[in-house]
Amino acid sequence: MTRFIRITISLFLLIVLGVGIASAQSVEGDKQPIKVTGQVLDENNEPVIGASVVIDGTSIGTATDFDGNYTLDAWLGAVLKVTNVGNETVKMTVCGNVMNIRLLPERIYQFFPLIPIANLSMKGPYIYGHVHDNYGRPLPGAVIKTTSSAKNVTTDDSGYFAINAQTGDSIRVSCPHYQSVEGVVEAFEFIIRLDPE
Repeated sequence: MTRFIRITISLFLLIVLGVGIASAQSVEGDKQPIKVTGQVLDENNEPVIGASVVIDGTSIGTATDFDGNYTLDAWLGAVLKVTNVGNETVKMTVCGNVMNIRLLPERIYQFFPLIPIANLSMKGPYIYGHVHDNYGRPLPGAVIKTTSSAKNVTTDDSGYFAINAQTGDSIRVSCPHYQSVEGVVEAFEFIIRLDPE
């Protein structure tokens, strides 16, 4: 066999093998697209309007409509990340065409009041808040600790508290038979939810 024929056959085999390998890699890397639809609801089964629904790690996403519905092109195994102001972020793996999602309120929700605090004598290096359970019932006797506070405070019979704190302090809230929660002070007022253990 001449050298030219051997080189030609070798090149031909390399091209065929290269195309085969490229095809195999393409098939492995491909994700079977599916259309995912669903509804995002809050803890009271009310639709959440304008919640962000994205495929985690991508820019593929949409927002829920007035009925809390969304439609998104995704693939099996993709992770949907659902966010909405005042709610905890939820991540769910796509396992079918219909993915209904429930959002719960953030466990620590901080806000600046829109109106001045009425009792000016309580203004100063204090934050205020309300602690409740996952059903919205007040939790009296919950213990609140911040970095700046010399001592712990407990919530009153209505679940309210006031404690010395500064922006950037860590805050920890605990109560027997409930999961503790920790965060960073970024506002004047808090709503804190403790879930059962």
